[in-house]
Amino acid sequence: MRAVRLDARYLRCSFVVGATGAVGTITKDDAGWTITRSDTGDYSIGFPKALYGEPPRVVAVAAPAVNCNPEIVTFSPTAGTATITFMGVGGSTPTDPDEAAVVYISILLDRGP
Repeated sequence: MRAVRLDARYLRCSFVVGATGAVGTITKDDAGWTITRSDTGDYSIGFPKALYGEPPRVVAVAAPAVNCNPEIVTFSPTAGTATITFMGVGGSTPTDPDEAAVVYISILLDRGP
């Protein structure tokens, strides 16, 4: 039996939400992150490609409260892409996170042997 070396690790980033849901400066621990707002509540994410991965964990933090919940719509570690939609309270309508909210994203990726 041959041992297989796996290169699994978490990649993390965050950004401050600007007016009308705009993506502010991205703080990241690895090159290759891109985040764009494509529509109300919808964000496209690019990250380094991998063989395997777990869907992103997304948290939006604001004071005094956050007006929405993130939902992972698509996730492809081999393409290095994901789509997140923030849904308003009740989950029926896409909505932008509050201005000045901080969105934190982490993804476990494994680049393989």
